[in-house]
Amino acid sequence: MCRRRGWLWLLVAISTACRSGTGTPPTARDTVDYGRPTVFAKGQGEQLLMRGTRPLFIVADSATVGSRSLVAGYEEVAPGDSGRVHMHLQEDELLFVHRGEMEIRLGDSTHRAAAGSTVFIPRRTWIGFRTVGADTAGFFFVFNTPAFEKCLRAQSAPVGQPYVPLSDEAFRRLGQECHRVVKAP
Repeated sequence: MCRRRGWLWLLVAISTACRSGTGTPPTARDTVDYGRPTVFAKGQGEQLLMRGTRPLFIVADSATVGSRSLVAGYEEVAPGDSGRVHMHLQEDELLFVHRGEMEIRLGDSTHRAAAGSTVFIPRRTWIGFRTVGADTAGFFFVFNTPAFEKCLRAQSAPVGQPYVPLSDEAFRRLGQECHRVVKAP
């Protein structure tokens, strides 16, 4: 009987919480500060080339849709190409491997992530990746707070424009702005 009352109490609490508030739906004006609802078709978003070679699409951040609390995008990585081992100091990250197969380094462990895999990377975890196999890997990434998009943009160039690598000092300063540390080789 006590268990039933516990569940009943929980259902009442949830239903009350769902009904609380003003009772009126938000207007377009209410959502302006949170971003613009947007649907991105394949290949849409802010199109960049990471380090001048890898297709990168930033689809959600303050510049693309006005989000104050989310960064998301899509990257394609050719066979054998990799991302530097790095750590996000203040952001959690989620990767969804859409295509191909990747070898993912998480902390001191290495894992295989094939198409359909989801990878959670808590802040302060070393992360690195490499595409394995003959197919280009494509993955969707999400960060819970803004910052890393600054690194993505600084290490990329818009399609059709030349990529200019950062100096070692500029790369180090950028890491501070992006809350990122790169592991020494």
